[in-house]
Amino acid sequence: MFYERGLRGMRDSYDDFYIMDGSMWDPSVTIAGSIMAASRPKGCPLPIGPRITDQFKQAEAELNVWLAMRIFGGGVPAGMHGGPPNVDLNAVARVVTQPEGAQVEWAQQRIETIHHAFCG
Repeated sequence: MFYERGLRGMRDSYDDFYIMDGSMWDPSVTIAGSIMAASRPKGCPLPIGPRITDQFKQAEAELNVWLAMRIFGGGVPAGMHGGPPNVDLNAVARVVTQPEGAQVEWAQQRIETIHHAFCG
């Protein structure tokens, strides 16, 4: 369950979000992060040390942004100019506009990179 931050008192939670200026971007990012955490490969240890490659970090960040954009309804809010390090928001936004099959293929490539970091 997700709550707007502050509705449950002064506790921090990864399931809490802000609604700033009426934008649903932050809730989209929160939900995407929860999906990513729940989708981690089961039965494999968290990647540490040399398994945390640049490719893993890139794949995880791009997949998280892609999910957030899809939840948000495409793209990012007007005026947003930053994102995770080394993630080209415009490139990911172009992926979101592609047909479903192309998006699934793009996402699957990143999922395989993430799975390899977890499970070898």
